[in-house]
Amino acid sequence: MSNVQSHGKDRLSLSKLFDKTESHLRSLESMSIDQEKNAAWLYPMVESCLSTDILRAWQRSPQFSKDDKENETQSRLSYLLEFLRKEVEKMKRAPRKGTLFEFDFLEQEVIRGNMPRLPKEQILKELKRHKIWISDLGDGCPKIEMLLGSDVYSKVITGGVKQLKAGLTAVNTKLGWTICGEHASSNNENRELSIMLTSSFFVQNLKVSDLWILETIGITDDGRSLTKEIEDELAREQFLSYLSRNEEGRYSVGLPWIQKQPPEIPTNRHVAETRLFSVTRKLRNLRKYHAYDQIFRDWLDEGIIKKVPENDLYKRSHYLPHHPVFKPESLTTQIRPVFDASSKTCRAPSLNDCLFSGPNLIEQIPLVLLRFRENAIGVTSDIKRAFLQIELREPDRDFLRFLWWENEKFKSFGIIELSSVSRAAPIY
Repeated sequence: MSNVQSHGKDRLSLSKLFDKTESHLRSLESMSIDQEKNAAWLYPMVESCLSTDILRAWQRSPQFSKDDKENETQSRLSYLLEFLRKEVEKMKRAPRKGTLFEFDFLEQEVIRGNMPRLPKEQILKELKRHKIWISDLGDGCPKIEMLLGSDVYSKVITGGVKQLKAGLTAVNTKLGWTICGEHASSNNENRELSIMLTSSFFVQNLKVSDLWILETIGITDDGRSLTKEIEDELAREQFLSYLSRNEEGRYSVGLPWIQKQPPEIPTNRHVAETRLFSVTRKLRNLRKYHAYDQIFRDWLDEGIIKKVPENDLYKRSHYLPHHPVFKPESLTTQIRPVFDASSKTCRAPSLNDCLFSGPNLIEQIPLVLLRFRENAIGVTSDIKRAFLQIELREPDRDFLRFLWWENEKFKSFGIIELSSVSRAAPIY
């Protein structure tokens, strides 16, 4: 016989160990070596052959704690053999199928705090009456080394449930019985401790920096509170990095994204469709539909907008609702479309939320008026469709889409020339 704890590779199964022990003891009896007289050295030898798990179960068993003062060593050997025999019988009765589990575990230094245990005195008799054996009774139990989550729990329960006194429930699993519930004698301190342990276990899986990350889609905060001056400077730098001139000599710019690239914002098409129905009804009631429609037709002819090709409809994009603004007193533009870049769905950001706003030019109006008075003659002029003279770069056009009617069906259009549709207009 060899000590299996020191030779892990040669570790025997419990049934083979018991059979081998019985065989050796019978061999000793055949050589006139009395088991009772030699129990003093046989008991530690047999016990040393037990695996760590079986030895732990033996030390927790009722037989281990029995006391026979007249022949303590001989009694312990008999009790040990009796315990091993019962364990082997249990293993033979247990079904082989389903006894092997494969789980994925996460490893960390501390998985729990001071977990309260069941007191022996209060519940042991009731458990014996139900023939339930629990391995972690009392305060002297080993520390918990493994936690099974709720995703594993359904795979190990067998369906056996026993309702115990004092508000506890015994649940049978493929790994043995377990006790759950709140003991009637438990105080608020234990309840608060359990909540604290759960929260502590969750927090240990997080980085400290994760605790203050903003819960927004596409918008992150790097922990700095930017002043308006710094924000305007960043917007200016991004504007200059995108600025270019095409072959026709027209300027091309990009949208001033806060994150320097388009974030994950929703398509917003459903909102655009709903708003379009409402706007269409209003225009027809006011008999302004054809005038509004003519504006988009003119834009299409002038190359300010274009129809989105069918194969590009499912590209990553963002749709802007629009509505008419009427100025009957205007000599040039009595009706014009206004795009809503602040439209959003649920908790998702709008297009404006993702763009730098640029400097506030209204604050500069008093300075302009004061400079206007410096000379004797002042001249003013208006640039026709000033914003429409600047081209928008190709990657950003899909985020300025809108819907309008063509042959009584939805048609997607993309804005090619820059317009004052977003909060970024002052930058240009």
